[in-house]
Amino acid sequence: MLLSNKRASVAATLGHLGIVRLIERFGRKPGLVSLVYHRVGEPAREPFYRPLISATPAVFERQMRRVRDAFRVIRLEELESGGLLDDSGQLHLTEPTALITFDDGYRDNLTLAAPILQSLQLPATLFVTTGFVGERRLLPWWDRVAYAVQASPRSEITVDQPLAATLSLTGDRSHAVQRLINAFIARGWSADEAELQELETRTGIDLELRDALVDQLFLGRGELEQWVACGFSIGAHTQSHRRLAGLAESELDLELAGARAQLELWLNNRKVASVAYPYGGPDAFDDRTKQAAAWAGYRLGFVLDPHQTRPGDSNDRWALPRFAVGPADSAALLRARLALACWLNRSPL
Repeated sequence: MLLSNKRASVAATLGHLGIVRLIERFGRKPGLVSLVYHRVGEPAREPFYRPLISATPAVFERQMRRVRDAFRVIRLEELESGGLLDDSGQLHLTEPTALITFDDGYRDNLTLAAPILQSLQLPATLFVTTGFVGERRLLPWWDRVAYAVQASPRSEITVDQPLAATLSLTGDRSHAVQRLINAFIARGWSADEAELQELETRTGIDLELRDALVDQLFLGRGELEQWVACGFSIGAHTQSHRRLAGLAESELDLELAGARAQLELWLNNRKVASVAYPYGGPDAFDDRTKQAAAWAGYRLGFVLDPHQTRPGDSNDRWALPRFAVGPADSAALLRARLALACWLNRSPL
């Protein structure tokens, strides 16, 4: 939190001094910045994992207005077609360009973000984890962990996995949630079913109440069609949101080809040609992942990396960078990050 506050303070200072405006003016270069959001909502009222809420509706609208003013915002299909990004990885752009994306398939993307995007006439893309959508939804491990801690009727809990600790649940529980989340991340970005069930037992939560809330958390199949009817695009985010690096070939095929086939079936054979790798960092995918994505029929793959993709660079079509937008990104901070990326090719904020 301290680091986030410092970043916001630096961005505010740069803005007050007029430096961001100067960087935008002299740093405008042809290139692509891709933004990735997860959720739009109000964290204080959220029973699931709150840091996944990238922005409140009010902040999201201010961010989108700034993006609209500073960039030509394109549809995903303009990249997939080969006209803007050819098979050799060369980008054909003459102005600063942006792509707006969302990951996972949370319902608030449609109910809260989509109306704002439509009012500003901005296109967007949803990268869908197929296991989170439909009639029998998986609940992501991070949401299960957060809900178990936040909804517990107890004042403290003792856990053995993923760390041995007694966690206080008095007052603000966000610290306890994050300790568990960070421990699962450090152990490999996953939590197995037995561990999650044990945590839910020790926290004493009402599972029926939790499951009723889950029904409202993610989009249904029909709502994917509503997203497309709004003029927005669809990509894949695998079948169950597993870290792809190191998976066996059969597992990669299930996660990549399986997700693509499911989405195209749900969308009446509408072509799905792009995939965003879960977690997205350098340890989340490898050369085998990119090769498997190509074999699965995708044309583009996306990762997390705050770079601007530029004409003349040797761009990897299977590892196109995206900026992760998080709850600490005020409209001013995001503006500064994007200005610096267009000037330096990478944002240091």
